[in-house]
Amino acid sequence: MIPLVRAALVLISASTLAGCWSFDPALLARDAGAPDARTGGTCDVELREGDIVIAEPPLTSVPALGAIENDPTWRSCVRRLTALEGDSTASPSHRALENADRTLLMVQTDGYEWIVYEADTLERVGGSGLYTVDEPYWHPTQPNVVRHLDGFVLRDRDVLREITTDVWDFTSALRAAFPDAASVRPSYGALGRVASADLSRWAIEVLDASEARLGFAVIDAGSQSVLGTFPDTSGARVALALSPSGAHAVRLDCDGASTVHRADDATLVRTFATFEDCPQDWDFAHLHDGREAILYATLDWLRAQALADGEEIDVLDLTWDDGEKSIGVRVSGTGHARPGWAAISVFRCQTDWRSADCATGTRAHQDRVVLMELLPERGERRVLNLAWHRATVDGSQSVPVPSATRALDRVHFVSSGGASGSAVDLYEIRVPPGAL
Repeated sequence: MIPLVRAALVLISASTLAGCWSFDPALLARDAGAPDARTGGTCDVELREGDIVIAEPPLTSVPALGAIENDPTWRSCVRRLTALEGDSTASPSHRALENADRTLLMVQTDGYEWIVYEADTLERVGGSGLYTVDEPYWHPTQPNVVRHLDGFVLRDRDVLREITTDVWDFTSALRAAFPDAASVRPSYGALGRVASADLSRWAIEVLDASEARLGFAVIDAGSQSVLGTFPDTSGARVALALSPSGAHAVRLDCDGASTVHRADDATLVRTFATFEDCPQDWDFAHLHDGREAILYATLDWLRAQALADGEEIDVLDLTWDDGEKSIGVRVSGTGHARPGWAAISVFRCQTDWRSADCATGTRAHQDRVVLMELLPERGERRVLNLAWHRATVDGSQSVPVPSATRALDRVHFVSSGGASGSAVDLYEIRVPPGAL
């Protein structure tokens, strides 16, 4: 039985490497070109190394839409990107939210629709017409295009011109492997992690006419073929994900052995972990030498394991001796041009993070977003503190999954920004050049 988490939030302290960069507030603020004097035109960050101590987030007011403010502790530049009305909230996502030329943002709300905004003006372009089951990803080279599932068809949709183009109808290819296939969907336990970085390969869940699971498959639009297949008619909590290169498929089993496979033919590579419940969170990442890895959090450790050879790194100890507090983490490691780092949000609770008190927010305490180096905790691992987040609203938690850009120069996260109401919006942290 895996022990329950007993932990306190990390604040990395000891030696400090400070990074500071200046900018033109009129250019960076982007709110109708008006500079935001509250930053003084400077974004500071502190790169800290050392042990774990406890810290408390300060109280702040909600910034205006488009405003850039210095985080009160870390001095990083944080910009509010959305101002959702009514009971709508921005939902967290593991995928990159910016398009290829960084002019558009795609944000999912709690109504499950993906909404497109202009990155400069923050004006809403419109609804994409796409929802969770469509699993949209920005095209890596075509700025206005998202690729998504639509039944048995992969489609490209130009979100500005509202034109849709079929990439591949894989009906016949899939039914050759699963004759009773009636529908497909992304595995809900792997959303944001089911397509290769070039969007040619996808991991899908295959269902029959009664929506019972038949299994999983890896499809390849480039060769227009079904690659590895994973028959599975169980009712177990299982999801299939695909690594950024498309070389490895990961079968995540919340109730047993989770395994790594060759995507080409589903050949078993190894069991990477055995769970008695779903991990807190997980994502794909790249180690410093460029190897693909899976980054996952159990109740006691945040670990990174290389997919090809199984080398494992204990990145962060989530246990604590006082028995009064616990750490929860959410991670983002996919698609970075800077291998060896991951974006991580950490939140603390005054009791076990799975308890009812934490779930309702009565004893929950939200905390910070960091960039963490994927090296052993007791080695020379560095942590870049970015910003506090506050996502407990109306008696419930909105889990702040961070989403890092491909260049790892911006990190997006959801937060109530210090408000006590129902509005949870999207925020952006700017990572200064040379900080990593």
